[in-house]
Amino acid sequence: MAHGRSFRKKGDILLLGHTEYNIIDVAGFGGSSVVYKAVYEDKLNAGKWHQVLLKELYPFHPKGYIYRDDTGFIRWLPEAKELMECSRLHFRQGNQVNLELLERAPSQTSGNVNSYEAYGTYYSVLTVHGGRTLEEELEDGNPKTLQDSIELIIKILNALEHFHQNHMLHLDISPDNIILLPEQALLIDYNSVWVMEEGANSDFIYCEKEGYCAPEIRLQKFDQIGYATDLFSVCAVFYQMLAGARLTDEAIIGNPIKRLATEKPEILQGEPKSAVHKIIEILRKGLHILPRKRYQNVDGFRGALYEALERIYRKGVSHSAVWESSRSLCKNTCCLGEYLFRKVCLSTGEYADVDGIYRKLKDGMDMLLTGPGGMGKTRLLLELWKKGSKGYDPNSPIIYYIPLKDYQE
Repeated sequence: MAHGRSFRKKGDILLLGHTEYNIIDVAGFGGSSVVYKAVYEDKLNAGKWHQVLLKELYPFHPKGYIYRDDTGFIRWLPEAKELMECSRLHFRQGNQVNLELLERAPSQTSGNVNSYEAYGTYYSVLTVHGGRTLEEELEDGNPKTLQDSIELIIKILNALEHFHQNHMLHLDISPDNIILLPEQALLIDYNSVWVMEEGANSDFIYCEKEGYCAPEIRLQKFDQIGYATDLFSVCAVFYQMLAGARLTDEAIIGNPIKRLATEKPEILQGEPKSAVHKIIEILRKGLHILPRKRYQNVDGFRGALYEALERIYRKGVSHSAVWESSRSLCKNTCCLGEYLFRKVCLSTGEYADVDGIYRKLKDGMDMLLTGPGGMGKTRLLLELWKKGSKGYDPNSPIIYYIPLKDYQE
């Protein structure tokens, strides 16, 4: 029994279709369903058993108005009729979405063997993938390194990408709904999936799990729900991996990212500073309260994670990390007034202003500034530095100013 519900026991036999399923154990449960480990005997090879998961629609009602009777049937009182009907609708819709995704991307979708109406409710027979849920891994203290955490989140994003490519939102991403396999992750539980073309309205029931649910769902701002909503949940899972605890409403209000950067949990200790800086940047963007300020697609989120991995592999040094270091140093160094427009005479005889010199440096030209003191050589270098620090371009070289006045001895 959990949350007032009476679950089926080990040894219970369920007849679904023409097959008898033997309950082994409870694999997990949520607000609307229970999942059991079960086996059934092979029709040809007697004594050989198939392992499956059975998903039973059994919504939780706070007053126990949805219950299991002595015969094993799911019953409900009139006060719970609306909840049960809505849950049945979403169970069927989730199965339909699951089957559509299985047809389009079978290797990336959890398997639904068949579904039945029986014992007063619905059941789905699901394949066993042999993996573990992320919730189980977190309970065991995994993942243990920042690199493993990032690589795992990338797998989750790869799984989510198949939903988004088919214009679907999962809307219930949490550790208990993520199956981890050796080479990939699978998203399960499709009861909250929203097909975007169908639109959303106040009749749609979203899963509101504290710590993973985006603000626009909690506030029922249906016009703001989109890809960034799912990505918020993925980022919330990432935060839990790093912080060792899931987000709470109080934590979100109290700026959890700042605390994470300050307290620096064990998983971040010993990592390159630039990698940690990138992780904090990712969390701050991914968990922004406004959807438009977050990552808008899987590619953007995944690209940022790959950059963080690059900084780990290169011990903190990468193209964008060097640019960030240069920009930070420039902001703390350059307090310059208005620059008087000047041109420099190049060895070729032509004249070039700051923009012209910048373009030639980007093209690979070497330059040596000469002239008496007070002519503006240092100022020109500082202006070039400011220009190169205005915005990051992965395809452009980085300007980094290194003064030599302290090296003369």
